Amino acid sequence: MEFALCQVKARLSELVAAAQGGERVVIMKHGEPAVELVRFRKRGGIDFGKLDEARRRLGMKDDIGHPLAVRA
Repeated sequence: MEFALCQVKARLSELVAAAQGGERVVIMKHGEPAVELVRFRKRGGIDFGKLDEARRRLGMKDDIGHPLAVRA
């Protein structure tokens, strides 16, 4: 979806909802893309699945007593 800046003022709530739904929303200024609205993704925390995958890839044990021990 592409909208001129003057259109955005009247439809901002609608465009934010579209962006939250995963739709690409581009705001144009003087006929050129100026801004893209995107869904905000909360950051933070640890992705333990990715951490475990990396540990396996690196050959690291799941030994609780020695969590960083490397397999021989």
